[in-house]
Amino acid sequence: WGGREAHILFKGTQGQGNENSTTIIDQCQIWKAYKDFFEEEASKNADMKFIDKTPRYLFHSDMIPHHMKCAVPKEMMKIIFVVRDPADRAYSHYQMIERKYSWFKKGTSKNTKDLNKIKIGGNGTFEAALQDSFDVIEESGFYKAQTPREILEAWGYITHTKTPSQSILSRGFYALQLQMFIDKLSSYVGGTDELFSNHLLIFENDDMKTNYQQTMDKVNEFIGMPHVEMPQEGVGKTPFYDTMENSTRAMLVDFYRPYNAALHDLLRPYGIEISFAKKAWEESQS
Repeated sequence: WGGREAHILFKGTQGQGNENSTTIIDQCQIWKAYKDFFEEEASKNADMKFIDKTPRYLFHSDMIPHHMKCAVPKEMMKIIFVVRDPADRAYSHYQMIERKYSWFKKGTSKNTKDLNKIKIGGNGTFEAALQDSFDVIEESGFYKAQTPREILEAWGYITHTKTPSQSILSRGFYALQLQMFIDKLSSYVGGTDELFSNHLLIFENDDMKTNYQQTMDKVNEFIGMPHVEMPQEGVGKTPFYDTMENSTRAMLVDFYRPYNAALHDLLRPYGIEISFAKKAWEESQS
């Protein structure tokens, strides 16, 4: 049984489920949020698997690992991160915001959120959204941060920005986000090797397009599900939108190179190879 972007691990923070708070409160309240969410389905089938698919968990790496330790017994904890080339991820993120903005302007969206919470800064272009995000990173003090405390404070500023466009760039800093999960969860499950062996699965988005059956076999084995023959229809289909400007892509490739290379350095000891990260690492060595 799965919850698509259920945001369960945001619930229980101070302010009646306010996602923009990093305050950790009584773990029983967080566990109760999980229990209440799944209780009805769990009572029907004790062997059922429960999956919460919320991409923002990786981005909010300053708070989500704490909540996981409160809410999920270590023997049950299975974390899957699917990473995408951050340049492509940023452009897709922008297109998603644009679609939502268009729905609001046309009056076809059922979402009641304030339009100002999703609109894109500047002149509405992808490049304007990137500048908006870059400004937030600079304002946070991230580039000047040296100590773990300074980095955490800067990241907290970045993750609690007011509009989605302001996080378009920073969501692609995968190595930093993963490192926070590793630091906070390794001791909980019995060490880093145990975390990577039995509790953490990482692969890239393109694996779902090029090796769908093989990838899903890996996922099913990881979460304790039997082999299932997967249909190929619809795999890899995405909404149509114009391609990114070549000059913008080149700028993003340069911008993300050190962060992608750091991801390769982080995962290489555990035998995990991410193609765009390895390419960036090789380019950084030349």
